[in-house]
Amino acid sequence: MLEETVTRLMSGDAAPKLVPSAVTIDTPNYLPDDYVVFRPQRTWEQGEMCAAMTDGEATLKFFRRTPAGRVFLDPANDGYEPIPVPPGEQASILGRVVAVLRSL
Repeated sequence: MLEETVTRLMSGDAAPKLVPSAVTIDTPNYLPDDYVVFRPQRTWEQGEMCAAMTDGEATLKFFRRTPAGRVFLDPANDGYEPIPVPPGEQASILGRVVAVLRSL
């Protein structure tokens, strides 16, 4: 079953990436050495976790659009501030997170 799931997740453009260590601080869902699998896509839904590039580094953030239409990339870690995406600019989003892989 796990092998089928991994094969399905890895099909197409999905790619495994190491979770940045800063994501693990105060975030029980991710541990150092976890891998996330993300799939490139062009549209986002409220609250979806995505892999994004910020200041030249990959990170995991939650997509949020306010009722006024402003877009933010929210961290899972309370020690970081949301990243506003200025109107007219596109965030450098690599893809939507579809799975987390962990070795036991």
